[in-house]
Amino acid sequence: MEKISVKNTLKFILGTLAGLFLVVIPLQFDGSVDTFTFYYLKKFVVFGGQELVTVITLVIAASAVLAVVDTILHTAWIKNHTLATQLSIIIPPMLLFQTFILEFGFMEFFVTLVGFIVKPLFKVSELTAVSLISAWVGPGNAAIMGARQMFDEGYYTLKEAIIIGTTFSTSSIGWVVLVANVLDLMDKFGTITLVGIIVALIGVRIPPISRYQDVYAENTERKDIKVATNTSRVTQAFILAGNRAEQAGIQNFKAKIKNMLTYVVCLQPIIICWGTVALIISMYTPVLRWISYLIGFFMNITGVPEAFAAAPAILSGFADNYLPIILGKAFASAQIKFIIATMSILQIIFMSEIGALLSSTKLVTKFVDIVLIFIERTIIALPFVILISHMIF
Repeated sequence: MEKISVKNTLKFILGTLAGLFLVVIPLQFDGSVDTFTFYYLKKFVVFGGQELVTVITLVIAASAVLAVVDTILHTAWIKNHTLATQLSIIIPPMLLFQTFILEFGFMEFFVTLVGFIVKPLFKVSELTAVSLISAWVGPGNAAIMGARQMFDEGYYTLKEAIIIGTTFSTSSIGWVVLVANVLDLMDKFGTITLVGIIVALIGVRIPPISRYQDVYAENTERKDIKVATNTSRVTQAFILAGNRAEQAGIQNFKAKIKNMLTYVVCLQPIIICWGTVALIISMYTPVLRWISYLIGFFMNITGVPEAFAAAPAILSGFADNYLPIILGKAFASAQIKFIIATMSILQIIFMSEIGALLSSTKLVTKFVDIVLIFIERTIIALPFVILISHMIF
């Protein structure tokens, strides 16, 4: 029987603790809650000021122009040369630091112990257990990029990567706390996880998610974690984690550079484009008011105050997840503020980032599916949120 290696186990523990501290664990910072990396990267963006904004804007604009040139002229030089290596601000470092969690044995350890729970609940393999948790508490955009990477490397099927991206990729625990503080609802947010689990249980079992196939990336060898039956789960968890940690090194971090650059140079222009279009439609056309009528009618018959006025705010989350919060501040009712804020988190899909990222990474191939998933999450979550709001207020 294979024995636990003290050296490899120590490497696994230290690497995993570093990853959890940098990427996952929420901490207190000057009265706010955020992960260590996310907080200090945002501080760096503030410190960089207008100069940093200008540089990033120029890079994104240059990337968009070069993409047009490449589409028209099929220029080999553009395909063979990266555009930037220094402009990784928020998401790229998160992708880099996730290496501690993904490559130093935590996946093997966590999956061996509790991975069996996620399969009957969410129709995904045990391997996805780590990603489900990190997607729920960490930045959603990093979760989607991570899921795409795991699909490309043969760990996840296409359907599993889509489920992580569309069902669990919230905008981080820091965002949840920010929403709660802005609308003065910090003590009312224990229900988000409960309703989120209910929405996930239903969402993975109905179209469009259920229609996607459990297929692995082409020309990629399927990777799996085998749990031995002749030892306890705890012992096997430490053995597998140690074996994985033994192979981890600087090469794992170097391999993430391509994904980091892809996000900065290739995906950000697409995300900004989608977000801008969605915001223009939401803010300067009556479309939102028209299509939200049925939601207003439903909230009205269920006794929600200011129902018809609040309905557009709920649907505005499709454009950007902060838009409902801005609109929600105008309402007098604490109950409707709670409903708007909770829905803005549970809807998950918003085109200024998550929706655009799902589309640009080719995880969800049809735009109509992104719209349908947003609508489904809204329809499933809203009755539960309204019921809970009546119980609280």
